[in-house]
Amino acid sequence: MMNRLTNGAITLAFLGIGGFGTAIATAQDEDEIYPPDESVVAERCVALNRLRSTEVLNDRNILFHMRGKTVYRNVLPRRCPSLQNNRSFSYRTSMNRLCDNDLITVLMDAGLSQMPGPTCTLGKFYPVTEAEVEALRNEIEKVEELGLKEPE
Repeated sequence: MMNRLTNGAITLAFLGIGGFGTAIATAQDEDEIYPPDESVVAERCVALNRLRSTEVLNDRNILFHMRGKTVYRNVLPRRCPSLQNNRSFSYRTSMNRLCDNDLITVLMDAGLSQMPGPTCTLGKFYPVTEAEVEALRNEIEKVEELGLKEPE
């Protein structure tokens, strides 16, 4: 099953295997502007049947909003080119969960349709509070206003 997560909404999308995400992001990031709180126990996986929506913050950070009020921050191990600009991605899984080391593929706008872009690896899922989410959004906004970007 192929799922498409777009700007907080979940919809089903079926893409052909042949053109699915040929470029895999492999460039190692030197520094992290927004390191996760390592004192918090991270989850390796989230249950897809509990996933309500996603929110792409930038090329390294995705929020997974779960049913109830739980929010997980996924910090990708490497920058995922075009993720922030397109804010949507797809994934494939044979299980009802999404885990660290699973691959996502950026869905790039191509006029009236979308085409697969870079394929990137997910990181661990860190539970975050609403206050932490707001602080993270503010930090990212400040960095963008200054014209700074995550390291490539």
